[in-house]
Amino acid sequence: MKSEISALSVRGFHVHYGHDKIIDGVDLLDIQSGKLTVITGSNGAGKSTLLRAMSGLTRAKGTVEWNGCDLLMIGAHARSKLIGFMPQSITASKGLTVLESVIIASQTLTSAISTVKHEELALSTLERVGILNLAMKKLSSLSGGQRQLASLAQSLVRKPKILLLDEPTSALDLRYQMEVMALLKSVTLSGCIVILVLHDLILASNWADHLFFLHGGHIVGAGHPKEVLTSSLLEQIYGVKTSIARTAEGTEHLVIHKLPIDITPKEGKNGNGQI
Repeated sequence: MKSEISALSVRGFHVHYGHDKIIDGVDLLDIQSGKLTVITGSNGAGKSTLLRAMSGLTRAKGTVEWNGCDLLMIGAHARSKLIGFMPQSITASKGLTVLESVIIASQTLTSAISTVKHEELALSTLERVGILNLAMKKLSSLSGGQRQLASLAQSLVRKPKILLLDEPTSALDLRYQMEVMALLKSVTLSGCIVILVLHDLILASNWADHLFFLHGGHIVGAGHPKEVLTSSLLEQIYGVKTSIARTAEGTEHLVIHKLPIDITPKEGKNGNGQI
């Protein structure tokens, strides 16, 4: 039985920090469950700010419409039951194990089920993420990548309708990057809307169904990665030359050409190259 498709649209989004415009009139339209949506862009483009604003954690002007409801107009508690947000990093509470942290995350969703049921849900989620072996480890003892996976488990155990993830693969090795992306793809097929911020354009090109390119607080490209990741756009934003290579299997890969870096010593105050 197929999951019912739901959709989310962000309209007229503005986020200011003082007089600085971080997000300036952004629209993300018709983001559907069943498809993996990625937001990418250069450092300082506003990606993390946009994700936090969509979750209601940062004040913004605009709407986040889901199934006819503006999620920014409902209470924080009701919104937290619908939206799961995974930040780039989590604070490790001293003494708390991975299992305990996931149980606590499960309990924030409902208190109507028993403690045993919460523990069962937490254990099955840890197994799904592939870190059941870390269940009794202290969060404070984990590596950055392990802590990232624990944070993902905390988000998934609550079974949100919308899952927002900020750089969920940044600290992971190649194997876990692939496993997490495959897991998130399966989550979308269960009916959840999944939106993640990625810096890695290779991951984005291989896994995203829909890609939004954020630059200077504006969306400068939107569509399938094959449409959005063009050499001209990447050169405009990153200042690098790129080309698209195709494997024998038909998979497309982004090739970044070597930068023409000038290693000649710069002249200092005495004009002889000494600094």
